[in-house]
Amino acid sequence: MRRLSPASDAIAEYSITEDRLSGGMHIQTQVAGLRYERHDSERDTKTIGYMFERFAFDSPIHPSPISHVLTGQWTHNLNRQTAVTLRGGP
Repeated sequence: MRRLSPASDAIAEYSITEDRLSGGMHIQTQVAGLRYERHDSERDTKTIGYMFERFAFDSPIHPSPISHVLTGQWTHNLNRQTAVTLRGGP
């Protein structure tokens, strides 16, 4: 996370996971994401994000699908323990 200003942050994330299924198949998933968060007030946050996912199968008959996702989000904190979030994207 990088603080861009007192009211905004940039967040970069990356993860890689591997799954081995009983009987043979091996799947590797890579996920990378970038988010920009704007804190309009103590209760309201707006976020725009981009996520890239790649799924690699060890089988030659399965291609490695790639996914690109762009999302927008608004979060309103009702109190310290409760929030309402609306997220839009594909």
